[in-house]
Amino acid sequence: MATTTTAEILEAIADRIEALAPDGSATEDDSFHPVVGLEPGTRGHRAVAVGGQPGRRKLTGGRTCSDWETVVTVETRYPDATAELGERSTYARAVEDAEDVLADLYDWAVADAAILKFTPDLAIVTEDGDGNLVVSRTIAIEFQR
Repeated sequence: MATTTTAEILEAIADRIEALAPDGSATEDDSFHPVVGLEPGTRGHRAVAVGGQPGRRKLTGGRTCSDWETVVTVETRYPDATAELGERSTYARAVEDAEDVLADLYDWAVADAAILKFTPDLAIVTEDGDGNLVVSRTIAIEFQR
């Protein structure tokens, strides 16, 4: 099914991320739980927020008169970024998760006929001051509506 609105793009991205099983899950609940909105959910060890700017029509440079563009943000929060001795670091898991999520989103963008251009920025890894690791990536998407 082809995506046609920014809201549908956000929901499709959240669904794709929800379906992923991250490598090295610590517990059964240690999976992706994306929420479409500004703040990530709080379930599990990986809380994901998928947000975006309302789309705008491309009046110049578009392929057709129904070309639109938006910017989507995927933010993953890892509570308590410390790792036990001998365990893989939260930072390493976060970097790998960001790459795995993007690889799957590339597959989705290629398969969705309405996605005309998919241009992700590099992910940014930061700490929020409360011991949580935050990975954020913006993705410019052109689509046909």
